[in-house]
This record gives sequence, C-alpha cells and structure tokens, in this order.
Amino acid sequence: MDQLLKYGSIKRLEAMQGSEYLLTLARFQKVHGVGSETARVWYNRGIRSIEEAKGAGVMTAQQLVGARHWRDLEIRIPRDECAQRHLAETPR
Repeated sequence: MDQLLKYGSIKRLEAMQGSEYLLTLARFQKVHGVGSETARVWYNRGIRSIEEAKGAGVMTAQQLVGARHWRDLEIRIPRDECAQRHLAETPR
C-alpha cells in the first residue's frame, strides 16, 4: 500500500499485468470449461492461443463450443436491454 501511495503504482502488479504467462492463462480461461489447471497444462505444452489449442486437439467438446463462442460471451448486454427482453418474454 505504501508503494502505491508513494509512487502511484505497484511494481509487482505491473509486472504481473505484463506477464505473457499470466495473460495467456487469462485468455485460455475465457473459454467455457477451461480452468486454471487446464490453462497451465496447455501453456506448459507450448500452446499460446485458443486457435493453437483447437488445432492441438486438447479441447473437450464443451471447450470447443466455448472456444467457438467466447468472443460473443464477452459482449456485455446493457441492463435496459435485458429488462426489455425480460418484460417481452414474461407471460401475462
């Protein structure tokens, strides 16, 4: 905390945010069905992207579906749009 107040940043946090290893693990974990252990195994096998994981044949059927749609699942739906859809689909 002292380092943050004194310098306006934390060196360890900055190093972690720039780490290829951690960024790659985080990217893998955006795929439904991929947890930290699976992400670590893939990284240790030399896999560095979701496309490489698909090509390496290491994904389960569930992960393949997640890999196909992970970008779509990243898109946030505005609260107003959710409320409108809910009201439109609620039986009266």
